[in-house]
Formats: sequence, structure tokens, C-alpha cells
Amino acid sequence: MKFRSKFEKRIWENANSGSGLVYEPKSPVIHYHTTARYVPDFVLGNGVYVEAKGYFNGRDRGKMLRVKQQNPELDIRMLFQRANNRITKSSNSLTYYEWAEKHGFPWYEGDKIPEKWYK
Repeated sequence: MKFRSKFEKRIWENANSGSGLVYEPKSPVIHYHTTARYVPDFVLGNGVYVEAKGYFNGRDRGKMLRVKQQNPELDIRMLFQRANNRITKSSNSLTYYEWAEKHGFPWYEGDKIPEKWYK
């Protein structure tokens, strides 16, 4: 069995064998929804949304994924101050631009919106 953390594995190993404990069960599926609002950093005249990111933390990444998932018709693009920054300190971590590509966000690096985005 594969656990998401050593802590969860220790809990499993220390559980009473007759307890009926199930790790990450397939059911019941528990749905939840949150209500939030997204205010883009910039909107171009052609309707393209531009999100400018210097520091791109987990909360922001999650927000962008939810916005994209719930509004697939929006053209949201990322403008990174430093696209090669890593999401975490690990050398194996995705860079900002790799995260954007993985999740289907067009991106660019720099402090100027690319001319082609205006067209």
C-alpha cells in the first residue's frame, strides 16, 4: 500500500488490526464547493486575462486551477517575473512555467505583455 506521507503510514501501522480502518476509501465521495471571486490583474481589449506573478504560492496556484476549471471559456495567461523560479525549494520541483504548461496556461516572462497577446 502506498501512503502520501510517512505520518499516514505510521498511523496505519499503529492501528488496531480489527478496527475496520480504511485508507483513502473510494466511497463515500464527499463533494464540496466554495464560493470565491477572481479579479484578474489585467484584461486586454480582446478579452485575454493576464495574471502577473512574481511569487506564485500554493494558494494562488489552486485558485488559478479552480478559476480555469469553472470558467473554461476564459483565455487566462500567466506573466511571470521569473518563469524559472521553482514552486518549492526542491531541485525536482516544477518551475513556474512548467506548472503553467502542465495546466494549459499560456505564459511569458518579463514585465511587458507580449504584443502578440493583444491580437
